Amino acid sequence: MADQVLLAIPEGAAHVTGQATAIIDESETLEFTGQRTNARDLFSALDQATVDVVVLHEDFEGSADLQLAADLNRRYPDVSVVLLATDHTPELLRAAMFAGVRALVPLPLQLEELVGALTSAAEWAATVRDRMRDAGDGRSRNAGSLLVLAGSKGGVGTTTLSVLLSQHLAATEPSRSVCLVDLDLQTGDVRAMLDLNHRRSITDLVAVADELTTRHFDEALIRHASGVQVLLPPVDGELGEDVDTTAARRILAALRARFDLVIVDLGTTMTEASAAAVEMADRAIIVAQPEVPSLRGANRLLALWQRLAIRDGEVHVVVNRTSRDHEIQPDLVDRVLKAPTLRTSVPARFRDLEAAVNTGDPGRIEGVIPAAIGKLGDELDLFNQRPRENERDEDEPDLADRVTRGQAGQVLVDFVAFLPILAVVLLVAWQLVLFGWAQIIVNNSSREAARQLAVSAQSDGNGDGVYDDVYAVARDRVPGPWRGSLVVRQSSDRVQVRVDVPVLRPGFGRIGSVRSTSGTVIE
Repeated sequence: MADQVLLAIPEGAAHVTGQATAIIDESETLEFTGQRTNARDLFSALDQATVDVVVLHEDFEGSADLQLAADLNRRYPDVSVVLLATDHTPELLRAAMFAGVRALVPLPLQLEELVGALTSAAEWAATVRDRMRDAGDGRSRNAGSLLVLAGSKGGVGTTTLSVLLSQHLAATEPSRSVCLVDLDLQTGDVRAMLDLNHRRSITDLVAVADELTTRHFDEALIRHASGVQVLLPPVDGELGEDVDTTAARRILAALRARFDLVIVDLGTTMTEASAAAVEMADRAIIVAQPEVPSLRGANRLLALWQRLAIRDGEVHVVVNRTSRDHEIQPDLVDRVLKAPTLRTSVPARFRDLEAAVNTGDPGRIEGVIPAAIGKLGDELDLFNQRPRENERDEDEPDLADRVTRGQAGQVLVDFVAFLPILAVVLLVAWQLVLFGWAQIIVNNSSREAARQLAVSAQSDGNGDGVYDDVYAVARDRVPGPWRGSLVVRQSSDRVQVRVDVPVLRPGFGRIGSVRSTSGTVIE
């Protein structure tokens, strides 16, 4: 799979855009994914798609001071930044290193320099994602599937299907993680359907949407007995207005990065948040029932999505509460609706649902409904909707196949002669990886320790002490092999964390150290 490259170049540098695009197109290992001319569109693109390298022009919204590069490195640590600059002064090189820039390419562009920098940066991004995955910090960004269910009108069973489908998939695929989001922000019923009494909701994530962490989600999500993690709407419906388009995009993107499957119950009302969810979704399902008002509502909703231009992918309709006694049968539904219907429909069996709905325990559902939900899950095949990043096309020849097609003997001789140089390059590249990884570790550790310092100082009352729990929090954020060199310094309003950068591997010696300081406000 080719490495994805996104250009962040202003409109005034069109000649640079043309040069960069042409060079990327000539490379077999790189793929041009688009250009953004302002920071807002750049962050939106990174929230929605998997990008390996961002090429940042020095004139892109004040990028010369490297603040934007630092923001990119902080919010997207698994995306490499390559800076295009005219002057290569020692001060710029030093500032770029501290901002997290992976490579500095001179202007005007040269093919070999740009391709080499982009390839190295993409390898760095892949390494960081692997390390984040190994460290238990969730899967790489955008690894999971996003399914949205919207009701054609009120009372068609959107919430019921969302809950039952999420529980079925969590039970049949216990090795996969499932999250259910109730994005019906004013009248959502997931809380009642599952009998949940959790004080946290999606509105608690709005204020920290720019820097969502695992800790934020641990506090906001509640784990149901079925294994499904649930993100609830606010208890007070008017607070749902705080969830705007930007916040919804960032929250859903972060959830999709942490779960194999995210199911979103949109309800029947279109808001900024639900429009963002429809636009981001891998699959969009409209829930309807075999009656004229519901079918008209489904067509009306489809037309609304088309007018708003928020849905490029295909939309399907699932028919709920079907019965042979109804006047409208599936063949008529297919002719009336302007979107294809799923083969699986859910029969009308309210008696089977009554006990579960009244007690908040979906496990009490009996009869044929669970079987229908199982067929629906199999038809959607949600866990196989998005390819994993490490999967390679089986039809793509690997390196060995390409080598054997040429003059194998000459290649072998050249490779042996090049082996010492390759070994040195790999060792230097690995050492740079360790430097970057150490910086990520101390940044995360100092931020968490600073938060704990604020809590401990407020509890203590004076704010002048040295707190053991601050050191404990900082130490917990540092992987075991790195803890031997950990140094934590506390002051009245900030925490500094330092670790040594090992030679080749932890415990084998040190080549230097990195540190990070985070401040806090003591009330």
